[in-house]
Amino acid sequence: MVNTTRTRPMEVLCLSLPRTGTMTIQHALRTLGYKKVWHGDPESLTDVPPHMSRVCNELAIRKFRDKLPINKDELEEFLYDFDATTDIPPCYFWEDMLAAYPDAKVILVERDVDSWYQSYVINLLSTLFGTWHGWLYRNFAEPILGVRHYTLLTNLTFGFFHAKSYGELQKKAKQVYVDHYSAVQWACKKQGRPLLNFQLNDGWFPLCEFLGKEVPVGLNFPRANEGKTLSQDIKNYHWSQIRAASIVLLKWITLPIFAIIAGCYWHYV
Repeated sequence: MVNTTRTRPMEVLCLSLPRTGTMTIQHALRTLGYKKVWHGDPESLTDVPPHMSRVCNELAIRKFRDKLPINKDELEEFLYDFDATTDIPPCYFWEDMLAAYPDAKVILVERDVDSWYQSYVINLLSTLFGTWHGWLYRNFAEPILGVRHYTLLTNLTFGFFHAKSYGELQKKAKQVYVDHYSAVQWACKKQGRPLLNFQLNDGWFPLCEFLGKEVPVGLNFPRANEGKTLSQDIKNYHWSQIRAASIVLLKWITLPIFAIIAGCYWHYV
């Protein structure tokens, strides 16, 4: 049983969608002293402990298939050790996050919708859902290796964008993006809670002023996670797992053959 006792409060919710600068915000928040900042991009989700991946998948099904709210205890199963969040799945569970952590300050990183669409939907999601190495990883490597990270990513991504296919997601993505930002802004205004509408080129000052932190001396504002690099990292990960699955499959095939040969040898010789 995992101990989910919270040792420090949840202080910051960055509810921006992926590929708006969420990893940059993660780096900035760490620099400002936040100890653990969740960032769940498609690559790093493959590195979370198994129970976190399972919990996130169950919550994605609950939220988007069953249309049920997520309570704080359920969110704490994977966020209990974090004092700030960015990216997925928290930004996809934004209504539940606002309800669960009413004292947390909210950040929305704004990006031109067309630029975001090219970076996230065309470049990143096509690497995940529109390539043959992605298909091999999903349908060959994951079942053999006993992991289901793509199940989680599929339930999260297609659920949030109300899509049943990558093609349908492409058609809906821009409107969902606009609606998401409007809904978060409206909810924060209604609740009277602190909200920072932020752009990455704003730099340290507005972020530090909003959070009540000192501006770091002699440090440039971070820039992280270039789109081309991330897509290549995901591609490399796919191939590494496909190779690992191939080795496992080879062992499954060859070991019984060797066992049969050895048995025949000892029986007849």
